[in-house]
Amino acid sequence: MNNSYGRDLDLNLLRVFAVVAEVGSVTEAAKRLYLTQPAVSAALRRLTTAVGAPLFVRSGRGLVLTSRGERLRAGVQPHLQP
Repeated sequence: MNNSYGRDLDLNLLRVFAVVAEVGSVTEAAKRLYLTQPAVSAALRRLTTAVGAPLFVRSGRGLVLTSRGERLRAGVQPHLQP
């Protein structure tokens, strides 16, 4: 990850990222998170900017993780378990 975000990273972005990674859809993630689709898209853009690399690519009608996204999910997932 890009170290320039320091303490300014909104940790809610990681929760949004994890749900999108799980369901493969911004629209479905928005429903699960009780957010609007534009809010989820904006959160992903902010996280992508903070990380400095694309996290998802389009695949058909959904999204799949890039290799950088896979690494981020592996690092974040243990911290988001209930």
